[in-house]
Amino acid sequence: MAVAAVSLFAFTACNKGGGDTPGGKDIVMKDGASKAEAKVVKFKTNLPKYKDPNGSYEITKMEFTEGKMCLIERRVVASKANEGDIINEVYSFNGTGGNYDVIGFGTVTISGSSVTVNFYNGGESGSFDATITPTTTSTVAENNFARTWKINSIVLSVSGKGVSIMKSFNGCNLEEIGKYAAENGVSGLKDRLPDLKGYNVEHVIFTGADSFIITFTGAKAIAGSFKLSGTDKLNYSFPDNNPFFHGSATGSFEFPADQKVNVTLNANIEGYSGTLEMSMTATN
Repeated sequence: MAVAAVSLFAFTACNKGGGDTPGGKDIVMKDGASKAEAKVVKFKTNLPKYKDPNGSYEITKMEFTEGKMCLIERRVVASKANEGDIINEVYSFNGTGGNYDVIGFGTVTISGSSVTVNFYNGGESGSFDATITPTTTSTVAENNFARTWKINSIVLSVSGKGVSIMKSFNGCNLEEIGKYAAENGVSGLKDRLPDLKGYNVEHVIFTGADSFIITFTGAKAIAGSFKLSGTDKLNYSFPDNNPFFHGSATGSFEFPADQKVNVTLNANIEGYSGTLEMSMTATN
C-alpha cells in the first residue's frame, strides 16, 4: 500500500472474502477476444535485437494475451540503465493464425518453432527459434479473468501509526493516490511524489499463462504473476525490478456481473494496515 520509502505498493499476505456470492461463481463470460491466439513465445539462444534512443536490447519473450495485447520482455544489452535489466512493454495486436501485426512494433509470424519478426524500425529483422506454448484456462474463473480490464474506481484504506484514512478514486492514478496518502499522514511518500508522474494505470491484464500485467499512460508496464485459489481467492506477486509494486500477496475476487470483476487486496506494511479494492470492466 502507499507507505514505504522503498515502494509505493509493497505487499505481504493477508486476504479478505469476496461478496455474498463467492467469486461470482454463477457468472460465465464469453472468451476473451483473442483467446484462440493466446500463447507464450520464449526465444532460445538467438534472440531478436533492436535499438531505440535509450539503448540496445534483446527480446527474451513475447506473450500474446486473450485480451488482444502483446507483452514483450526485453533485456538491456547496452544503455544508461544496468545491463541485464528486464523491461516490459505492452502493445495491442491484430491478426490470427500465427500472423500478427503488433501495433507500433512490427509484424510477427509463427510457423512451428520458428518465429519471424519484422521490426517497423530500429531492429534486426529475421527468423528465430523459440519454444511456443499455447495458453489454456481450466476453470470458469480463470477464463473470466483472462482478458484486459479497465479500472473504474478504487477504494484505498490505510490505518496505523495514528493514521486512519479511506478514499475512493476514479481510475487509478498513483500520483493522486500518493499525494492523498502523504497529505494525510502516511510517512515516506512526500519526497517520492515526483517519481509518480505518469503512473496512471491504463489497463490491468490477466492471462491464462498466469501473467498479471499493469500498463500506464505515461510509464513502462510492469509484469508479475497470479494464481486463483478456491472460489474467490488469489495469490499474486511482482518482482523487485520496479519501485512501485513488489512483493507477494493474497487477495480475493468476485464477478458482480458479466464483464465485471472486483479485486480486493489487504496488506500489512511497516506498521500500517491497508486495503486496496479495485472495480474493473473488461475492454474486450
